[in-house]
Order: sequence, then C-alpha cells, then structure tokens
Amino acid sequence: MVVVAGCAIGKTPRPAVSPALIVDGAVDHPLKLQADDLLKMLRTTVQATEHHGVQATYKGVLLPEILKAPGAPLGERLRGRALATSVVASAQDRYQVLFVLPELDPSFTDQTVLVAGRINGKPLPDVQGLLRIIALHEKRAAKWIRMVQAIKVHRLVE
Repeated sequence: MVVVAGCAIGKTPRPAVSPALIVDGAVDHPLKLQADDLLKMLRTTVQATEHHGVQATYKGVLLPEILKAPGAPLGERLRGRALATSVVASAQDRYQVLFVLPELDPSFTDQTVLVAGRINGKPLPDVQGLLRIIALHEKRAAKWIRMVQAIKVHRLVE
C-alpha cells in the first residue's frame, strides 16, 4: 500500500470530525466538545411551550453545566468584576444571542437555559441542527437559538 501525506492511495481520507460545540473566551481552558462529551454530562429534561402553543420535551445539558467544564466563573467565583461577564452563543447561520453570566448561574437565578440535543425523545430535526438553546423563562423565543456551534465567554471588565 502506498501512503502519501498520511493517506493511502486509492482510499478516501476520513473527514475530520468537527466538534459539536466550542466553548472558549474568558475561561480557564477552552473546550471542543463532541456529541459524546455532551452525553457524559449531567442531562436534564424540560417541558417547553413552543410557538403556536405546541408542547415539547427537550433533553440536554444546562448551559451553566457546560460553562463549568472550561472553568467559567460560576458559583462562589461569580462576584466582583466577574459579574460583568457575558456569554454569546453563536449558530451555524451566524445568528447570535447574548446572556450575562448571573442570569445563567443557579446561585443567582431560577432561569433555565438548556443546550438541547433531543426533542420528544428523538434527535433534533435537521433544520434545528445538532444543538439548540432553550431559554425557558423568556417571553419570546428569540434566544431559542438553533444550530448552536459555539459559546464564547467575554469579560467586560478586566
């Protein structure tokens, strides 16, 4: 077998597996999470009312749990200048939404923000992408971002 630049001639090279979710910015250590990594995290199921009053059951990982993994300042670390930390979720279609860290931290709020990968026991439909953010307490679903691919933490005050 002849190998050229890491590929055997006559063989189709395997495509690189892109991460399901990149979490970076003002964190202790940026992460590139695969779908399997998310499955190993604490999973939560929520009931939500979608547009037009349709009920759905979403399953995924709470956004604060995802932010803990790379070391975002949560819990006791969320004080002083860290209170001016924002979180921007970006989608494949370039749609973005902004959260401030205290509105996500369970020690500050009862807000539930889920990064969902399943709806009604099935994977999300292609139009929603691999992951979708569900912000349960929002009156409008504008922060229910579909096709989520990146979460970036920004410190407004250094």
